[in-house]
Amino acid sequence: MKVLAVERVAGCWPEEAASAIAAREVVSPACLPVTLLTDSAIVREGNPVFLPDFADGWMLCVAPYFSIGRLGKGISPKFAPRYVDGFGLVARLVPTDSNPAEYAVAGALGANFDGALLVGKRFPAREWAKDDRFMLAAGDDGQDTVLTYADLHLEDTVALVSRYMMLKTGDMIIPCGTSLQFRAEIGLRATVALNGLPALNIKVK
Repeated sequence: MKVLAVERVAGCWPEEAASAIAAREVVSPACLPVTLLTDSAIVREGNPVFLPDFADGWMLCVAPYFSIGRLGKGISPKFAPRYVDGFGLVARLVPTDSNPAEYAVAGALGANFDGALLVGKRFPAREWAKDDRFMLAAGDDGQDTVLTYADLHLEDTVALVSRYMMLKTGDMIIPCGTSLQFRAEIGLRATVALNGLPALNIKVK
């Protein structure tokens, strides 16, 4: 199992990546910065996040994820939804005043320390519609974020990533980041809903 986190903001898609897909080319991987996360960095649903001692402050940055349900390589964008069998939310743990993309450049330790990725509930996939909305609401904190289907660039992400590596059943793709964040402090309890359903339970110790 591998987790691929695309280091971009929701709604922003690099011109280089768009050109590569249009030309059906395999170009430099730099056109789509991706961080490879290890399974040892994952905190599963229901388990607490323990704050590491190598930074003074921490943030939990919420993002959507999609799970892969079948083997695929060189996938066409129009067929990409067939390879997705689930979706949900994650939270990436990064130092205060940083973000996943900036901190990931620190290398393997910066992105893959134990507890770096909290994975929420997985919802079964359905037929994706162009008018879909992914509504993230953070309960008592009053934070909310709305992503459109187009913001996720799901088809393009799956298609481009699959040109470089084989996608396997159980792999996860985090297609973008969002503006929804929590200051991670010991004792924090929060729930993030996705389209009105509890999707990510945060407990910090």
